[in-house]
Amino acid sequence: MTQEVIELIEVNSPITITLGLNRMRILHGSLKALDYPKFIRLLINQEKKLLGVQACAEDHKDVFKISKWVLNSKNGLEISGRQFIYLIFELMNWDMNLSYKVVGIKDDKSHSIFFNLDEAIKIAGYNNQQKSKDVELCRTIYPCQRLY
Repeated sequence: MTQEVIELIEVNSPITITLGLNRMRILHGSLKALDYPKFIRLLINQEKKLLGVQACAEDHKDVFKISKWVLNSKNGLEISGRQFIYLIFELMNWDMNLSYKVVGIKDDKSHSIFFNLDEAIKIAGYNNQQKSKDVELCRTIYPCQRLY
């Protein structure tokens, strides 16, 4: 009987996000690295495949308000956005039935954390029927849209 050898990669960086089919979670360590901002915005560079999370003021366009409850919890911020997440998965040609974890690098000058999506690690798989229905629904609704 042969045994398969697998390599385990341990990721303990506190500056991390996870992406699944319908959600992105900005983990608590990432919010802490940004000094617990009241507002953030998401930035994307398609060519370099970078996702940015930037602390910003309320008057910026397309901001997410972070509640005190989120800042006080250890779970981080969960952002639900089927279209946004689907577009990232399409850009990266990721498997819709998996979730991914990405470690970020803080940029103090821009009050941002940047995540190189090319360095994502697969962290989970799903096999339920609802997940498959969600994938097909996304492909039907958003077949050609691109991130800008």
